[in-house]
Formats: sequence, structure tokens, C-alpha cells
Amino acid sequence: MPRKRAAISKDFPPVLSPAEKAYEAHISLLYSSTKTFDLLCLPVELFDIIISLFPDVLSIRPLKGTLLENEYGQRGRVLRALSRVSHAYRAVFLHKAWERLEAVVYDETRTSENWWMQLGRKLERVSNGLANTPEVARHVRIATVNLSKYSSKTVLPAFAHCLERLPNLHTLQVVHASSSVSAGIHSTFRDIKLPQIRNVSMPSSARGILSSCSEVRCVTCRDDDGGPLVWALRNACPKLEVLRGITPNATTANRLASVAALRKLEINARKTYFEPYSPQEWVETTIVTIRDLRNLRSLRTLIMWVDVEERSDLKYPSKRKIEAARQALRETAAPLPKLLVVRWCHTKGVVKEERINIE
Repeated sequence: MPRKRAAISKDFPPVLSPAEKAYEAHISLLYSSTKTFDLLCLPVELFDIIISLFPDVLSIRPLKGTLLENEYGQRGRVLRALSRVSHAYRAVFLHKAWERLEAVVYDETRTSENWWMQLGRKLERVSNGLANTPEVARHVRIATVNLSKYSSKTVLPAFAHCLERLPNLHTLQVVHASSSVSAGIHSTFRDIKLPQIRNVSMPSSARGILSSCSEVRCVTCRDDDGGPLVWALRNACPKLEVLRGITPNATTANRLASVAALRKLEINARKTYFEPYSPQEWVETTIVTIRDLRNLRSLRTLIMWVDVEERSDLKYPSKRKIEAARQALRETAAPLPKLLVVRWCHTKGVVKEERINIE
């Protein structure tokens, strides 16, 4: 006679799959602070869509100007307010509120402070707060700051100390750095190590920070022709793979040849006026300089901004520059295939983009 199966106790908890366990945890989180079905019942993807409707500092491509209006601070203020509602809200919104460290938004309603004073105080306050709050500092991924002339002897050390305590920071954007703090940046960051940073965008006046970023892979120049920045990264960033925003001359091209890992380069070959030069000295990349790019051993992608042909004051026609770039890219030691991207520009922006494959 077959044995009878033992009765299953009704109090024995069911075995849940990982997906079911995650769902149960989510439901318990929703009702942890209230018995009503509230805002947290919405899908996470819908939250991201709603937050994306606010003006975003990172949505400005390229990020231009020294100051941003107060509306660009709405996103951070909303997320920080939501993270303070309850424990359940904090679990969802805290990491979103602090994934970015931003000290570039100027509140024009506070007329008692100059912009450089307001941004300097904000950067010092946020830096000291994050340095002493590791549970919040671990959420920071991107830092976008303005290094003004305000109290640089206290602000810069606080900022450097803060960066050391951001273990997951991967992108540093310096929108503006006053020329008066350039020497202070060099001395402050001389003994600082920031191996976690992979992407850097900065003006040449902030190039002293590069000495701390030995693992950086991508650098974007935010002003002038990029010559001082290239001089700094040549020895400080041996693993550099992508360089953007420079207007090379013969000296810059020779210095770039020593960056062995550089595989992607974006240059401005337009006739351009930079503030360090007098109004009579317009800068234009020569055909010879473009040809010298063949010495970049690992270069496989070259992006070049050129003027439309309607401009009559060009010393070197754009078509000749494109042909020189095509030949230089073909002669680099990097293996095929290679890519040349030409962006035809007018005074109002890019007119068209042309992609030339070299096989």
C-alpha cells in the first residue's frame, strides 16, 4: 500500500523566484511609510521621463558660457526635495539627487552677492558637506563646477579634498576657471590623486588638475586653441584615447605625437578668433599642420570642423584641408579601417556632416 503524502502546513512560506522577491521588496517599499498607494507606485522609467523635462545642465552641447540661469537648478532642487519626504522616497530619489555635483547655476534673485562670490561659496559649502558625508558622496558620478576667484585659498583645497572622497566620480567638467586661480590649481592638485576620473572637460587655465588624473581617457578643451592643455596632458595622461576641441598648430601636432594611445581626435580647422589674441590675429589651422597629424601612431578617427566654401577670406580652402586630412589619416600607423568626419560650419552652426571611410 503506497504511503500517504505528508500534509503541507498552511503556514509554510512559499518559495519565491528572484523576480518575485524583487517585486515583494518593491511593494513593501511602497507601503513602508503609508498605507495608501502613492507616487512611488509609478514605474521608474516614468520618473526618468518626468525629470528629463526640467532644464538640464548636461543637455547643453557643448556646455557654453560662464554662468547658467537659475532655471537650470530646478532639477536638483526637485530631486533633493523628494528625497526628504520619507524613508521610502529617500531610497528612490537620493542617488538621483546626488549623482551630479553642480556649482555653475547663478541665482540672480540674490542681488547681494556677485556671481563669482555666490558660486565660490556654493562650491565650498557642497565640497565640505560631501567630504564629511560618505553615504551621500558615493552617489556622485559627474561634477560640473565653476572655479571662480572667490577665496581660492580655501575653496580649492576643499574642492580637491572632496574629489578624493568621491569613489564613483567618472566625469569632471570645469565650465570656467579664472586665470587668477591657475597657479593655485597647480599647487593644490600637485599631491592629489584622482584615479577614478575617466572624462575631463576644462579650459586651459584649469590644466593643473590633469596632473591628478592619470587614468583619464577623454579630454575636451573648452577655450582657446588648446595648446597649453596639450602640453599638460602629454605627460600627465598617458592613457588618453580621445581629445576634443583643439585648434592645432605645428607645435601642438608635434606634442600630440607623444600621446601613444590617442585614437580619436576632434579639431577645429575653421578660421577662428580667440580672446588671447589681438583682433587682427585670427587663428587658422594650416595644411602643413593637418599633414603632421600622420605622426599620431594610433589615430583611427579624425573629426574636423571646416568653414563652408562661401567664406571668401580663407587662406586655406576647406577642400584642401579635407584632402590633407584624408591623406594624413591614411598614413598613420593604426590599422584600417579609419574614419574621417567633416562638419561643414557656418556662423550659426553645423550645416552638414560628411563621413569618409578609409579602407
